[in-house]
Amino acid sequence: MKIQSFFLFLALMSTIELCQSVDRFKKFKIQHIIDITNINDMNDMNQGCDHIIQKRNILDSDSNCKTKNTFILSPIKNVISVCKGKKDINGLITSEWDFETVLCKRIGEKNAKPCEYTSQKENKKIRIACENRKPVHLEDP
Repeated sequence: MKIQSFFLFLALMSTIELCQSVDRFKKFKIQHIIDITNINDMNDMNQGCDHIIQKRNILDSDSNCKTKNTFILSPIKNVISVCKGKKDINGLITSEWDFETVLCKRIGEKNAKPCEYTSQKENKKIRIACENRKPVHLEDP
């Protein structure tokens, strides 16, 4: 009976960890991915950082405007493929190729609503953290 309970406990812990990874991946997609194969995502991005950050309700941990946020303009499968790379000593993986990104920087006070941002496009390598072969964190530039 003790052995069965132990294996049940292990299975439960694995399930909880997997669910947390799925939630972190979902949050990563909301905060950082503009899927260029999705017409709605591209229409949102064409309206600017202010629009997409507001639409996706991207805020800092205190529910204020984030200082900055980076979007990766790419199909999600291309970003996921970066997770196959080798981790550095910080546990991050640097992409082997450049991605088109948009850096949104806040204008004005952090608690001013609506949030207003400037945008800057760049082509650069990205550095991400992965869990269960899915991206969960984008290293700030």
